Amino acid sequence: MSRLTDLIPDVHVLTALTPEELAGYLLSIARDEAIQNNGQFLPGRLTDQNYGSYGREHDGSVRHALDEAWHWLDTSSLIMPAHDINGKNSWRVLTRQGHRVLAEGTFASFRRAEAFALRMM
Repeated sequence: MSRLTDLIPDVHVLTALTPEELAGYLLSIARDEAIQNNGQFLPGRLTDQNYGSYGREHDGSVRHALDEAWHWLDTSSLIMPAHDINGKNSWRVLTRQGHRVLAEGTFASFRRAEAFALRMM
């Protein structure tokens, strides 16, 4: 499984990314984690496994950036609560759309379409 520090080694690059940009990395990491956990993952656990690797002095800014990206994935309907009690305990699954954008390699296009739709409102 990829770790965020392998994908984005520089903390300043990570914290400069928009939530939408960072979300693409997290979606890929979440998919890898879900494969090992019956299709489910815990965003909080993935955040905890990754944010401390950038140094304690950056904990707050990294955690905030990751939380924003998780929120964007949720509100963009790329992830959703897992079924039954697991979802009530913060477990998430990728939606069909989440799987599709990863399988087709169209996350960037999806992100642009989402941004365009918001601008049109």
